[in-house]
Amino acid sequence: NLYSRGVKFGQAARIKGDIDRWRADMRLPYLPKNLAFTLEYLDVSALASGHIEAWPFTDPLVDLLGLRRNFKADLELTMWHFNARGDFNLPVRIGLAAGIDLFSVTPDLQFKDWMPDFLVFGIADLDQYQDKYERIDFGRIELRATKPVGRFSIGCNISQLFPIRIKERPGELTVTPGEPPEQPINSIEGESPRADGGRYINFWLGYSF
Repeated sequence: NLYSRGVKFGQAARIKGDIDRWRADMRLPYLPKNLAFTLEYLDVSALASGHIEAWPFTDPLVDLLGLRRNFKADLELTMWHFNARGDFNLPVRIGLAAGIDLFSVTPDLQFKDWMPDFLVFGIADLDQYQDKYERIDFGRIELRATKPVGRFSIGCNISQLFPIRIKERPGELTVTPGEPPEQPINSIEGESPRADGGRYINFWLGYSF
């Protein structure tokens, strides 16, 4: 059963999923021992289908007449993740760790919902949605510093995300008689976005008993 704020609004008749994942941690013999690398692969597929029979996803008339909307959702997601990190001890007794992560995500989300044309048969008022992103590449830089002070330890962790490349799915061409066809808005082959990916800064204080 599907609930929103404690109110049932539908039912999932089928939920199915599969996850494949592997990870390799490496320390290369010809590099310093304080350097390490990780390569990770993740593949997720999921399917859900059922019906929606009430608020918040249907209009009041559908609720009043008790008409259901059937839905089907399909998700395919593949991700590659590479990490390189190192630990360093500075002469001033400060432990420093630095790392960089690179991610490549290929999402594919499709959602359909419709009303039966007659009783429980046929398809009417079909709505379809597909995510507009074909591939998203981004990275993260992380820096961590720790300083022991007697039984105490203080530290700071800074992480910065940065987008690398975003590829959107090809859209439909708009053709006007007598004019050259317009390029679809979301037909970008690979744009290097300038947006700030976001960051977080953590400070902490520890004590050893």
